[in-house]
This record gives sequence, structure tokens and C-alpha cells, in this order.
Amino acid sequence: MADRYRDLGIAARSITHNLGEGYVPYFFEVYGLKRVDRRKVEFFQLMDEFF
Repeated sequence: MADRYRDLGIAARSITHNLGEGYVPYFFEVYGLKRVDRRKVEFFQLMDEFF
């Protein structure tokens, strides 16, 4: 099984890099997340650095 936050963390980092940090909350809203677990987003962003 997978954790969707793995993909969301990478997407958030890409959006920040390409468009700016201000677009990340909008992305999560459009994705349909009512509450974003920022710790999981940051965790998977850090884990991605290993690969």
C-alpha cells in the first residue's frame, strides 16, 4: 500500500519551486484535502531527498 502524502509532498515541492509557495494551499484545496498533515508532507519531502 502507498501513502498519498508521498506524491503530495513531491507535488508541493515542485509547485513551490516552479510557481511559488503561495500556490501550495490552493493545490491542496483543489485536490480536496480538508486538513493537510504538514508533518507528513515535510516527512515525505525529506525522504525523497534520499532517492
